[in-house]
Amino acid sequence: MEFAAFYICLAASAAFFGYVAVQDFRNWKIRNRDVLILCGFYTVTAFAGLSTTDIALQHYVDPARDLSAAALLFALGFVFWAFKLFGAGDAKLLFPTGLFVGWDHMLLFSIGLLGFAFVILVVLKSPFLNAIAHTRVGVRLHEIGSTRKTPYGVVIVLALYLVMFAKFVA
Repeated sequence: MEFAAFYICLAASAAFFGYVAVQDFRNWKIRNRDVLILCGFYTVTAFAGLSTTDIALQHYVDPARDLSAAALLFALGFVFWAFKLFGAGDAKLLFPTGLFVGWDHMLLFSIGLLGFAFVILVVLKSPFLNAIAHTRVGVRLHEIGSTRKTPYGVVIVLALYLVMFAKFVA
C-alpha cells in the first residue's frame, strides 16, 4: 500500500508538470499558484516515500539534498531571468523541478535540458513545420518561431520526465 501511495503521488506530480508545460506552450505563462502546487506535490510525495518501510523507496527521497538542488536551479534560473534569457515563470518552475530531480540526477537533467532545447530549436527551423502549419500546434510553433520567445517550461518538463524515468522507473 505504501508503495502504491508513493507512485500515485509521483504520477500525479508528473501529470501536473505536464499541465504546466502545456500552459506555458499555449500562453507563455507559468503561474505562481502552479509552482506552489508542484511544491506541495513534492511534499506529499516525499512524505509518502519517507514514511514507507520499503528501503528502496526511502532512497528516492532526500529532502536536504533535494532542497539544495532546487535552490541551485532556482538561483541559476534567477540569473538567466536577470539577463533576460528566461521568463520569470521558467525561473520559478526550476525550484519544484529541482525538488523532484534531486542532487544525484542534476547531470542527467542538464544533459536533458541541452538535448531537448536543441530538438526544439531544430523543430522551429525545420521545413516540417510547413506540413503542420494548418494545425493548432503548427500555428503555435510558427508564432513561437517568429517571436523568438521560447516556452522553456516545456524543455524543463521534458528534461524532468527523462530524469523521472531514469530515477523511478529504469
